Amino acid sequence: MKENFIKANKATNEIVIKFDIAIKRSILSIKKPLQNNDGIGKDEVIGIALALIVAAFIIFPGVRSFATTLMDNLDTWYSTTIKSKIFGTS
Repeated sequence: MKENFIKANKATNEIVIKFDIAIKRSILSIKKPLQNNDGIGKDEVIGIALALIVAAFIIFPGVRSFATTLMDNLDTWYSTTIKSKIFGTS
């Protein structure tokens, strides 16, 4: 009977040790990315600058011409359709 308790105790100790190791590994795997103190690198700064340059020279002028065309068409639509049909003078 005593031998069975000793075997059970050894088996339990091994399970507890394996469980403890698994918990420590999972905590370290979660903790490791949170301890990254690299900050912003030069590649990120160059990428942001490049995106702003592309936006300034290509996208913004196209948006400006689109907005101008849209406002001119809305003004014409309001003058010819809305003003004459809804607020028409008799």
